[in-house]
Amino acid sequence: MKSNDVSTWERLAVKDPYFGVLSDRKYLGRDLTGDLRAEFFESGVAYIDVLFKQLESTLGTIFSPERSLDFGCGVGRLLIPLASRSRQACGVDVSISMIKEAKKNCAAANATNVTFSTSLQELLDEGASFDLVHSFIVFQHIPVEEGYEAFLKLLKLLGPGGVAVLHFPYAKHHWSHDLAYWMVRYIPLAKNFLNLFTGRGFFYPRAQMNNYDLNRLFRIAYEFGIKTCSTRLIWDEGGLGAVITVRTD
Repeated sequence: MKSNDVSTWERLAVKDPYFGVLSDRKYLGRDLTGDLRAEFFESGVAYIDVLFKQLESTLGTIFSPERSLDFGCGVGRLLIPLASRSRQACGVDVSISMIKEAKKNCAAANATNVTFSTSLQELLDEGASFDLVHSFIVFQHIPVEEGYEAFLKLLKLLGPGGVAVLHFPYAKHHWSHDLAYWMVRYIPLAKNFLNLFTGRGFFYPRAQMNNYDLNRLFRIAYEFGIKTCSTRLIWDEGGLGAVITVRTD
């Protein structure tokens, strides 16, 4: 990511790491305790449970990956339950502070089979490969051209018969949402006044929200050699998204 994008996530990680992962106001604050903390991490367990059921339905067999990767792992909400289903798991995040928090959470959950990296290229250079590559509500925060590059790198990290499950937003709910994000990106101080309107501080860090061209993603996958692909469309408060599942031969 560009340096200003890294800076945004570092600031979020220091101030509100859990809100940076799930943008619900109840998760604002540096630390979560008690029932709120349990709820946050239980939501990750529930998500991974559904993910594996969907994969097993698609693959027609029990899915037990040896090595799994969670791209944009944040504080470990999905990484920890993913590690419980894998012999080894790797969390990738651009923010060193997010990784620091994730390491604490993995230790608390006794997830000792987890490693971390800040770079997909670093993993490629090491010759790493994975049976499962996963990412959810992450690509929307990445500058689009860098996102396409990251998509290809994730495909390259798949081992033989490996599966990638990756979420990409492709449209906002309404044209007014596109206008708002355009103003935040190109008009000076627009994001600051939007912060005030939404009850945050004037200088509160605001992550990018980007859409992707699904045709371009499919072309990248095809040119890489992917022959097996399925798409599930989802709708949430962030807009319209597609969860793309691909499998290598």
